[in-house]
Amino acid sequence: MQRLEKRERSRKSGFAEVSHHSAFAVPVTSLDLMVIDDSDSMRRLYRTCLTTFGITNLRMFDSAQTALSEIENYPPDLIIVDWRMGPPNGLDFLRRLRSSDMTMACLTAAIMVTGHASESFVMSAMRAGAQQFLVKPVSPRLLFERIDWVTSDARELVKVGGRYVIDGVDERLKWHERSVAKSPEPSLDVIEI
Repeated sequence: MQRLEKRERSRKSGFAEVSHHSAFAVPVTSLDLMVIDDSDSMRRLYRTCLTTFGITNLRMFDSAQTALSEIENYPPDLIIVDWRMGPPNGLDFLRRLRSSDMTMACLTAAIMVTGHASESFVMSAMRAGAQQFLVKPVSPRLLFERIDWVTSDARELVKVGGRYVIDGVDERLKWHERSVAKSPEPSLDVIEI
């Protein structure tokens, strides 16, 4: 309840009172978690995994549009969103979420999920504001690792051009692009943010 009250004070004041995302330092079992995926079988898989992790405050949505309506009034701590759905798709959803117009929700942590692990997909998701990226097929171990990582992620979100982005991500991605362009070694294709 304190987290929601803090967001409400921030919304009324017109600026973000905190710059860390909403899941920072929240115990995994205390997370208010939202899953957005248009696949019924994936939502069932997430529900099974997440309840096994001890997360009981779960909200499941089959469309980003429906989830956005809920988020405006009652933002979760963490969102797991599938890229390939829509409209809007997961990337457009994340861009809308990070908009400073989404005052109470713009600092909500997000994990982008997709079946396409290309470097350009990862970079687009990170630039849009995802804290983590998860590639299908989703394993319970990797899902838990990503969630646990997000709750420990102390990177701040900063307002740039009317939306919130993770501080320093764009610079790190540009550095990565330059490094890959200079080196023929495939080992540099790993993105470390």
